[in-house]
Order: sequence, then structure tokens, then C-alpha cells
Amino acid sequence: MWLRRGLKRALSAIFIFTLLWSCSDENVVIPEYDPNKPVEISSFVPDSGGVGTQLVVIGENFGSDTSLISVYVNGNEAKVIGVNDTRVYAVVPVRAGTGNVKVVMNHADSVITDKAFNYKLQQNVLTVAGMTDENGNGDRVDGNLENAKFKFPYYLDIDDDNNIFMLERKANKSWESDQAIRYVSLSEGQVSTKLTSGGAMGNLRPIAYSMTQDTLWCTNDSWNAGVDLFTLTRSQGWFDPTERLHARTGNCVAVNPVDGSVVSSHYLKSMVKWFNPNTGEEKDLLTLGENYVVYLAFSKDGEYLYMTVPEGYQAERGKFYRAKWNSEEKTVSDPELIVSLDYLKNPRQIATDYEGNVYVCDTGNHTIEIWNPKTREIRTFAGIRGEAGYQDGLPLESKFNAPSGICVGKDGAIYVADNENHRIRKIVVE
Repeated sequence: MWLRRGLKRALSAIFIFTLLWSCSDENVVIPEYDPNKPVEISSFVPDSGGVGTQLVVIGENFGSDTSLISVYVNGNEAKVIGVNDTRVYAVVPVRAGTGNVKVVMNHADSVITDKAFNYKLQQNVLTVAGMTDENGNGDRVDGNLENAKFKFPYYLDIDDDNNIFMLERKANKSWESDQAIRYVSLSEGQVSTKLTSGGAMGNLRPIAYSMTQDTLWCTNDSWNAGVDLFTLTRSQGWFDPTERLHARTGNCVAVNPVDGSVVSSHYLKSMVKWFNPNTGEEKDLLTLGENYVVYLAFSKDGEYLYMTVPEGYQAERGKFYRAKWNSEEKTVSDPELIVSLDYLKNPRQIATDYEGNVYVCDTGNHTIEIWNPKTREIRTFAGIRGEAGYQDGLPLESKFNAPSGICVGKDGAIYVADNENHRIRKIVVE
């Protein structure tokens, strides 16, 4: 939606420029840029705005050839759409930030304003894909994004090319026989099913891309010493699972984005283990002492392992931990309790961004929470606490229904598996 707004602003700017140009005297000859004269900026309007804002820079000796002009906002290049010697018309780029406006002529002469353009961030929640019937039920239908359907999106991971792997299972059931791993290519606009539950993979659990993004690590909760960890590979089209570990009660897997370490959690004693994919060796890292599901995520710098633990009857409560990762020893520090039981309700997947922020799907409260490691404060990032629903718009006015999965794209966009709305939602913060 914010892209559409930006486009509308840009088109409006082009219309205004065209109108001004067409209303001018046809006999007026606009001077060319004179490299022997100084380029001057007297002002610019407006003084603030976000992506797509129409920016008019007022001054002298801009000439009439847009190919000779470059405009920058806080060092980020804006698209020049017109010029008439005393006015340059440009469109503010995404994530420009607050800073001075600079005009560069013919890659040589430049002038910069004393006053800064105040860049205002824009936030929005929108629906990427997913449809329901008249009763709000989902389905499993492959195809293009507009027509694809999902059945309880549960867990997500995304690669650098905007390809999302999604696990489907119902969030509010400990056992759901109908599960699947789906592949959502945002770049190609297509959805396909790669694996459905059954046989040795009868209770599918969370997934994670490898560091090189050519392998998908998958967990399976087998109570009968069955397949615990298995992989799908890009070279095989993400079909044909390969068993990597024969064990019990696998619950979650995370891959360190810096050193490639594979860490998994297990229901029995809430155990977290390191797994060596080359030798098949396992090593216990920590235990939280009870039989709970533990969800895992590494920070983008690979320095911390984050964990959420739903606790209590029907997981009405939850805890949020952090442990320091030692990449050389493949060990973690004692877990630090960040958020206690009185705030989170059935927390599930965690995701981190490139600024160090941590996002938690607070499934029971129908919100996405954000924790800032610098201020150590947690607050609601999107959704309305305690209110289930389906509504796009501003993050704190939007509504989710049992959101359980979350991932952060390379461009900073946040994707949410909105479990009981059967949709993938996107939170744009630019």
C-alpha cells in the first residue's frame, strides 16, 4: 500500500510539472545549464515527508536537461522528473532518512542546503497472499499469489531472493495430522507444495534455511524414535527429504547466519542441542528443566540465541530467553530471562532484524511484540492485544488471528504467518 501511495505521489508530481510546463509561454526559452555560473539553492518544499514525496528544489542555473541533474536526500539519490532552470522536481526515495538536500550538475558542480529534509517513516500492514471461503476456512491450493490458498500458516523462513518456506499446521493444537511445507516465491509470484505430512514425517515442526540457503533444515516431532531432523535441498527442487538425525521429540531448528551452526530443541526437558551435520554428532547445550516446546532464533550477527517457551495449561503463559553463543566452542551461556510469564501468552516464532531488534509472535494475544536489546523494553509492534481479527492498515490498528510465524526479509520487510486467518501478512517499516 505504501508503494501505491508513493507511486500516486510520483504521478501527481509528474502531472503538476507537466501542467506548469504546458501553461508556460511557448515562446519562453529556458536557459541551458551554464558551467561558468554557480548553481544556487534558495529553498525546497515541502520540508518533510516520506517515500514518494514530491520535492521541489528552488534555485538558479539548473538548465533544462534532466540527464545533467542529480538530486540527493541525506545522500540517497532521488528520481529527477523535471527541471525548468529555477525548479527541479524530484521524488524522495525509500528509506532516505533525514538530512540535507544536494543538487549535482553534470557530475561536477554541486550545492547542498543548510536545512535538512525531515524524512518520516511509513508503516503499514498488508496481505501478501491467502484466501478463505465464506466461513473463513483455509485450504491448500497452489498457483499464483492471487489465487493460492493456505491452511494454517505456522512458521516461516525467507532467503535473500524473497523465497519463503512455510510450515502449515494449526497453532492451537498439539497434534494436527494435516501438515505441509509450502514454497512461496514472491519474486515469481508462485506458491507450491513441497512436502505433506505422513509416514516417518508425520508431525512436521519448524524449518530453517542453511547459511548458504541451498538447504532447508526441518524438524519432526517423533515420539517413537523416528526422524527428528531432515533436509530438503535446492539441487533436488526441494523434494526428496533426507534423514539427518534419528531421535525423539524434535521441536524446532535454527541455523546461525554467521558460522552455519545447526541448533535444535526437543520437548523432553526442553533440551536445546547442537548438531554437527558432517558427523551426525549431537551435544547438549542447555535445558530449561520442563517438558515444553522451545522456539529458537539467532541474531543476525550470530552472537545470540533467542528462545521462546510457551508454558502452563494450554500454553496460556510464556517466557522469552537469550543466551550468548560461542561460535568456536559451539556452546551457549546460561539463558537470561528477558520477559516473564505475565506478559506473553503462548509465544511462538522469533525473528531478528539487522538493527538487533527481536520480534516475537505472541500467538495468544494476537500481536507481534518487539524487544529492543539496547533499551531492554518490549512493546506491541503490530496488532491489538487480546483482539483477534483480520484488518490491514497501520500496525497498531491492524488485527491478526493467532499469528505464529515471522521472518524478516533482506529489505527489512517483515512477514507474518497469520495462522487462523490462513494468510501471509507483510509489515512494511521503511
